[in-house]
Amino acid sequence: MNILEALEKGVEASIKRDSEKFAKEHARYGFWGNPFSDSHIPMTSGFEKLFVNRNIERNELVEIMVAGFLGNGDDIAIISPKGFGGRSLINLFNNFIHSLNKENISPILKKLKEKLGELIEFDAHSITDQQILELRGKIENSLSSQKILMITSSFNSGITLAEGPDENLSNVEKFRKLLEMDERSKERAFFLSPWNASSWNYMCEKHPLPVGIYENAFILKPLKSEEIVELLNLRMAFSNCDVEGIKIFNQENLKHIAKYSGGIPGFALRFASILVEDAIKTEREKPFEPREIDKILKNNDYMSYLDIKKKFEEIIPTKKESWQKEKPEKLILKNMIYLSGNDVTSTEVAKLIGKTKNAVTKTMNKMKDMGLIEKPDVSEHLPQADRRRVPFRINDFVISVFENEHIIPEIETSLKSSQKLYKA
Repeated sequence: MNILEALEKGVEASIKRDSEKFAKEHARYGFWGNPFSDSHIPMTSGFEKLFVNRNIERNELVEIMVAGFLGNGDDIAIISPKGFGGRSLINLFNNFIHSLNKENISPILKKLKEKLGELIEFDAHSITDQQILELRGKIENSLSSQKILMITSSFNSGITLAEGPDENLSNVEKFRKLLEMDERSKERAFFLSPWNASSWNYMCEKHPLPVGIYENAFILKPLKSEEIVELLNLRMAFSNCDVEGIKIFNQENLKHIAKYSGGIPGFALRFASILVEDAIKTEREKPFEPREIDKILKNNDYMSYLDIKKKFEEIIPTKKESWQKEKPEKLILKNMIYLSGNDVTSTEVAKLIGKTKNAVTKTMNKMKDMGLIEKPDVSEHLPQADRRRVPFRINDFVISVFENEHIIPEIETSLKSSQKLYKA
């Protein structure tokens, strides 16, 4: 056996040993895996059982989609902050479309399938010029075959802002090219797109194209406390391994997770996942107390929704008169998110908002001291000039709270007069 073969066998044995240990540790608490981790929830026919609430959106979407299959399709934008379930809502409908390929479907569904030319799924954030050309070809085929083309494109947070003469490198330009194709394919292709709130806001500020393309806009709101508790209970039931385990969750601490998350389903699941892993690490023998949950989540760099909201209220007014200028803190946060939220320097932000670097750095350091943005600790031995170049970043839960409290109201105001707006 040569050294490479020995290493390969050693790695295989280690992975097997760790995976067996992993499964055993979760079984201690009655789960076959972490019930709150997306990696353990496949997009199968049972996925819809884990989908809580959003009934208004689902019912309206069904009506609009049926109209689309009949050749009267209106494009749909689902706008939400991160973690609100926009992508999951699209996955639910993609799952339905894929189910039409089954053999034993009803005559009505067969007629629906005959109308559908193709379902195209892609992430618009990383689309290439070549993919846009291919999509144009598919639209041409759809127009000639008289079939319906359904396009589910996800517009995630983090806009790539191109610098220099080649503007085609910018994702903003790619989005624009993509959506402009809809003008000539209106009757045969329709978009069903989850939009991150900041991405939508940025596009509408720079290019009012999305407002002109999407006739329908759904804005997702946080879930109620009891709905979050239902979601967490469903996940635990889904991952139960029929072993009587140690009960680390009860209705009281599930309600506390719901409150801590502010009703944002994605983060409620993440927080519960962190607690499961903490229980395994510490070999926990009893349910979590609310104060213990607060401590564990804060140790993982997550403040509660209410704490973040209060900190924003200190620096950004929720309402301002039309003649008032945007607060620099809000401008900085918006533009940090546009730059993806990670590894953003004050120089980059200053350039975007037209302020001096020193003024922006001072404001960003103030927000860092409040815990709203982060900056890695650097060695005191590092030269001062190098220390200033260390980038800032925003915790994604902070982004979600900021978008819900300060970006969504802006979007609602701008959409009231231009689109059919659904809020739930």
